[in-house]
Amino acid sequence: MKKKYKTAIIGHGIVGKRREFFLNKNRQFKITALCDKNYSNNLKKKKIIYFNNYRSLYKKFPDLDCVFICISNDMAADVTYFFLSRGVNVFCEKPPSINLQQLKKIKTIKNKNKNLRLMYGFNHRFHKSVIKAKKLIETKKYGSVLNVKATYGKSKFINFNQNDWRTKRIIAGGGILLDQGIHIVDLLLYFFTFVTQLLSLLYIFSITFITSIASSIEFCSLIFLLRICPKINISFFHELSIVKL
Repeated sequence: MKKKYKTAIIGHGIVGKRREFFLNKNRQFKITALCDKNYSNNLKKKKIIYFNNYRSLYKKFPDLDCVFICISNDMAADVTYFFLSRGVNVFCEKPPSINLQQLKKIKTIKNKNKNLRLMYGFNHRFHKSVIKAKKLIETKKYGSVLNVKATYGKSKFINFNQNDWRTKRIIAGGGILLDQGIHIVDLLLYFFTFVTQLLSLLYIFSITFITSIASSIEFCSLIFLLRICPKINISFFHELSIVKL
């Protein structure tokens, strides 16, 4: 009989509930605890104990096999580090962190615990078209790749007075590039090992203005998170190119 992995979910919002739904379909996982800031601490319901603090959860279940971290960007790196440093396998939603310093800290603790599994939610890698493209690149059926152009679009009606944490810079950590454009960055790194140059353009189309500028996470954050456009329909498109020199 296969071992059942003792599992906890940290962050039980839309994504956390989605993870719970599919974990319950997998007989290798047994969800022991759920954690969310909106829950009461130590509340037991249907053999699952609910917590409002991940430290309290770990104190109760120090023998966890794995955790699924589905929380806002500002906390993801710290919670990942917490569980890795205590010998727990981690799956964390993207992005891994909101800055390079946090990511380096994660890398250090992971290198000290090479037996642990750490995975991030870059689900695009598992799309059938991506899997096929990866095989074509590796087999060089059509030759070597010299240049790649990738575009990622996301359209949403944005009201900067909404309570969505993604519109709050201090919580989200970055704008659309960090939130969705990171999928492109991940796929470029997944497909290729010869990246020598990365170019990025951000196109912003709205009712009131059209502009094209060289973008950075800082600029994306400025447009996406600050209250400079109170209520307009904005579509973001990223074009990333890599060049083999």
